[in-house]
Amino acid sequence: MSFRTSYLSPGVLLPEELAIVESVYDTIAAEKWFTDDEAKRRSFAAYVIASYHRGLTDPSKLLRFCEIAAKRRFHKKGEA
Repeated sequence: MSFRTSYLSPGVLLPEELAIVESVYDTIAAEKWFTDDEAKRRSFAAYVIASYHRGLTDPSKLLRFCEIAAKRRFHKKGEA
């Protein structure tokens, strides 16, 4: 996230930042083991955004980090 964006409007993602977050979410949400529960899917989306805001801005590192979390907390019952 750029300094200008975080300084002027915390929590707002620029289009290129949103593209990274969406790509990570879409990649993981497409996995067959990922939950179908809408509330959990929304919670995971918030988790991805929060992780990005905490400094995980490299797309591959964000993907790996979020995939580990998703397998622990956002998988379908009986799968992981």
